[in-house]
Amino acid sequence: MKTILLFYSLIFFGMLNINSQTQTYQINWTFGVNGESASKTIEEGDTIEWVWGDSGFHTVTNKAGSTESFDSGNKNGLGYTYSYTFTSVGTNDYQCDLHAMSMFGTITVVAEGTLSLDDFSINNFSIAPNPSRSSIKLNFPSSVKEASMEIYNVLGKQIYTSNNINDSEIDVSKWDTGIYIIKVSSLGNAKTKRFVKI
Repeated sequence: MKTILLFYSLIFFGMLNINSQTQTYQINWTFGVNGESASKTIEEGDTIEWVWGDSGFHTVTNKAGSTESFDSGNKNGLGYTYSYTFTSVGTNDYQCDLHAMSMFGTITVVAEGTLSLDDFSINNFSIAPNPSRSSIKLNFPSSVKEASMEIYNVLGKQIYTSNNINDSEIDVSKWDTGIYIIKVSSLGNAKTKRFVKI
């Protein structure tokens, strides 16, 4: 009887394991990588592997306010890797502490099974005009009913936030010339794009 119970237990737990497959995603971690190329949306239990793309010293360190805490320490060497498995739903902004102005990204973790659904509509928002001197308008697909936006300057300081996508026209005339990161979040998903103020 114990043998039969053990047999059925192994089959049951084996089937659970088949349904909860995890993924590993790589990010090429090198000078100047940021924004979209350093950001991923993954499911709970998935792993991000940062691969050093140059011989410089870098860190992979969560920023304050991230859902999870992780830190590679100060490492160098072409091809060096650091991996972290994310286990909690939320947003994890991170950076290289040595090159925070040019090496940063966001790992957005969604519930297991979420990414097997259709692509997120939030990925299709656009910024126009870009670049701009006076104002920009964020355009969202009609399927996006709720979204929030945050805008950061090149130093990583949040300079604008809104929870109303109807207020998607933004006066930028008094902003300093430079590159800004616009992060739009909807239903637990986030997308970042660059905007240039001229």
